[in-house]
Amino acid sequence: MKVLITGGAGLVGSAIARKLSRAFEVLTPGHKLLDITSRASVVSYMSRFKPEVVIHTAACTNVSAAEAERGNKKGIAWITNVEGTRNIDKVAKRSGAFHIFISTGSVFSGSSNNPGPFTEGNAPAGDSSKLTWYGWTKRMAERHVDGAIIRISHPDYIHKLATIWQHNPRHAFYTDQLFPLTSFEDLARACRKLIEKRAGGVYHVASPDLVSPYELFCYYLIRMGLSTNNINTQKCPKNTRYHAISSQRTENLLGLRF
Repeated sequence: MKVLITGGAGLVGSAIARKLSRAFEVLTPGHKLLDITSRASVVSYMSRFKPEVVIHTAACTNVSAAEAERGNKKGIAWITNVEGTRNIDKVAKRSGAFHIFISTGSVFSGSSNNPGPFTEGNAPAGDSSKLTWYGWTKRMAERHVDGAIIRISHPDYIHKLATIWQHNPRHAFYTDQLFPLTSFEDLARACRKLIEKRAGGVYHVASPDLVSPYELFCYYLIRMGLSTNNINTQKCPKNTRYHAISSQRTENLLGLRF
């Protein structure tokens, strides 16, 4: 079976590709061969290579860069995340390919009264002002998916925290933002299950435990044999504080444990 993974050179796409290549013929075209923002390019690629499954991971994920484009539907974030997803879904549907869209817990916006974690049955935010622009573009992209949506949460986050600290030892870590983590192994297992079942719907793939960036970084330092003294901390902005997801329903449906 041919499985096309868009964004195959990215963090998430490359991890899925490595793990699924054991079971499927995995296609990971570069941007020159497949430009998701061009409907003609998507049609041409799908017609030529005829994948039976499309796992769509390609996205503009730089939250700060996306925020600078807030409200701009001609910006890179909107064109890539929303229009690109629309192109992939329409062409996949026309060709009979099963579409799995990789989304994010950032489509949710809770509050101190409703902090989550949010289930697959909870409605994402309906107001762009309550989300980051990145989160809003992914929220809008989900509306164009006629297949399966997998929401994930902070993949490879320990590496990200370590990199931030190495470049800026005075970086302040959030103490009041709680979220689960997504393992690439779990994500690949979930994708394989959905491919086998060709099961549409919404799924959450993340650990059952919640952690703050501060707690996670302290854990990292302890494991590295380093001191946790003098770590700077700060409060999290409201529109990114409450978007933790719960994966219990997905675990039960797919017979997996994350």
